[in-house]
Amino acid sequence: MASPARLLLLALTSACPALEGDVPDAASSPDATIPDAGISPPPDAVPVDVLRPEDTGPPPPSLAIGTGVTEHVPLEDGAELPLVMGPQGGYHIDVTFRACAIEAMDARLQVWGHDAETGGQVSEELERILTIRRVLYDDDGGCWTRVGDFLVFDTFDPSTIVGRRVRVRAVVREPGGLSVQDEREIIVR
Repeated sequence: MASPARLLLLALTSACPALEGDVPDAASSPDATIPDAGISPPPDAVPVDVLRPEDTGPPPPSLAIGTGVTEHVPLEDGAELPLVMGPQGGYHIDVTFRACAIEAMDARLQVWGHDAETGGQVSEELERILTIRRVLYDDDGGCWTRVGDFLVFDTFDPSTIVGRRVRVRAVVREPGGLSVQDEREIIVR
């Protein structure tokens, strides 16, 4: 009697018909072509060998508002963020920032919070001049992250902010004038 492994091998090989004709070995013949399988690429298809990373160029300048205490956690519109009571009796949410293709050193970071329904400002303006002390650059140096900032609300009564939709807006401006911005709508919980 044949072993189960031998029976499986026999079943697999008998179920796969042999290819008709010779199929060139692409590894041994770089000019070889594979027979047409009747499938044509779409007319606007770009050959794979044309898509090279060096052809894409650097990313455009960008800024992304996030949250987190020790790392940048990206935010989507509608994200719920917990209201935190600060040590001085005020209330805030934790905000972080991730930017690419813009120099952080001596750049000005400004952040505001506005009520999404009325447009009225509901936070103190956060304004910082960035330094190497609180900016973490990626290994390639093209992007950086800043963590540990608070968007402080202008109330000492949490019931006035909990459940509210807040539009958080941030701008980073280099001393030379280049600027990037981002805006997210969050819900305070």
